[in-house]
Amino acid sequence: MARVNKNNNQINKTPKEKTTTVLTGVKEESEKGELFFKVVLMVMIAAILVVFIYFIVDTILKSDDKGFEPKFHANNYVTVTNVEQVKSGQSNETISHVGLRHALDNFDYVYILFIAEKDTSILSETILNYQKEVLGIVDELYDLKKDDENLLREVKIKDDNKEEYIYMALGDMAFFFVDISDQANASWSNVIEAGKDAASAKNVPALLEVYRSEDLAWFGPWDAVDANPKTATKLTNVLNSLK
Repeated sequence: MARVNKNNNQINKTPKEKTTTVLTGVKEESEKGELFFKVVLMVMIAAILVVFIYFIVDTILKSDDKGFEPKFHANNYVTVTNVEQVKSGQSNETISHVGLRHALDNFDYVYILFIAEKDTSILSETILNYQKEVLGIVDELYDLKKDDENLLREVKIKDDNKEEYIYMALGDMAFFFVDISDQANASWSNVIEAGKDAASAKNVPALLEVYRSEDLAWFGPWDAVDANPKTATKLTNVLNSLK
């Protein structure tokens, strides 16, 4: 009997199945963490690239600014504020620009030409062509010679008896320039007198003639009824008077 019971126990004994536990939750969390890390990394790289590109562009723009050289002597550039001081009719001593102040005290004729020099993209094609014509006449003026000597000359003065100050004069007159593309001259059109017996329009190239610090006359970009001749005509007359 004992032997039979032993066999029966062996027959009834079945092997236990091994159970495998899959950690699906941990795996999903790990994948999400990797994805989040990749997204953050990509965002950081993109941000660094944007900052890098910004500094490159900014450096290029600043380099262009430093590389810009004005067509005329730096001390012959004045601002809208200086023109307003001339128009005010007050004593020349109130004018802050050293060269302009000296010229008004020492020359019968002083001319102030409004142009866009640093950035001509602000001009329409028509106005740009008017400006090119006028600057061509100015070039002729600056190249004038009498008795084989250039009329264009340096004027050396003492700035408040401290430092030597130099600007350019043309014979018995002086030319100054307002660059309307300079941010400091953003209000340039407000100072130009247009209409009857003045400029044809509040636009460049505009010319202000100052005679003996008192009489002011404005010339505009084109001819108009009841207005003064255009700037090109006026400068051509000045050119012919010096030949």
